[in-house]
Amino acid sequence: MDIGKEIARVQKSTTIGKVDKLLASLSAKDSASLVDAMKDLSVSSRTISKVLKGRGYVIGRSAVDNWRHANVENFETRSNNYIGGK
Repeated sequence: MDIGKEIARVQKSTTIGKVDKLLASLSAKDSASLVDAMKDLSVSSRTISKVLKGRGYVIGRSAVDNWRHANVENFETRSNNYIGGK
């Protein structure tokens, strides 16, 4: 099997992320509000994480960043600037 097909196969079999699990467990209203906040790049991942932790959800900044990388166009973290010599 070529490496591209292997990566695609493994990617499809990875487990659902922490943020996606949380979104599925919230009410429709809270889930929509959280998605809106995560899509608003003027709201930092750290702020979202702090609010969620304050409400008892164990969701770190990196989990929010991971969700944003997968779901928000043009999302970049500072570490992206070091990849590829940017």
